[in-house]
Parts: sequence; structure tokens; C-alpha cells
Amino acid sequence: MKSYITNQKGFHILPIALVIIVVGVMGLVGYKVMNGNNKKDDVKSQNDGSGNTQTISGDKNSESNEVTWAWGGDKWLASGTAPDCKDGPVFASPVDETKVTSVLYPGQTRG
Repeated sequence: MKSYITNQKGFHILPIALVIIVVGVMGLVGYKVMNGNNKKDDVKSQNDGSGNTQTISGDKNSESNEVTWAWGGDKWLASGTAPDCKDGPVFASPVDETKVTSVLYPGQTRG
């Protein structure tokens, strides 16, 4: 008859240590993600209860670039001079535009 080793003390420490390490790494990554976006020059949103107010901060050194936007019922109103907008994104057309004869909008049928 074979004799089995029944004294395996200490092996249960390995899975427990592995779980503690994984939870610690996940906590550190979560902390870095949540606190990594607190820069002064980022766009920050403020909610005044109605959810219609947004504050845009300029660069780090200038407080004069700060503009508060509020919904006026029919359009957005700026508290100061609105910053200039950069050109929007430009995408290459997926088709040869010289061969286009008409545009088919959603809900229309061909022909």
C-alpha cells in the first residue's frame, strides 16, 4: 500500500497571497484612473441641478479663459467671450466623389 504525504502546510498561503496582489493592483489602477484626470486645463462639467451647465477652463496659468455655459431655454449662453473653436475633424471620403450622382438618405428607396 502506498503512503501519501498528508503534511502540506503552507500551500494555502499561495492562493491567498495571489488574491491580495490582484486586488491591490486593481485598486491602484482604479485610483490612478480616477485621480489622473484632475488637470486644470481639462474640460470640467458642473451640474447645477438641471444638468445644463458646463464650465470650460483654459490653460493652467490663466484664469481669464474660463467661460461658463448655461442653457437659456432656446440656445446656449456664454458668461464671457467664447473661446475660438478649432477646425473640426476632417475625414477622407470612403467613395470616389466624382462618380456620385445622388444621395440616398435614411428612409428613402432606390430608384
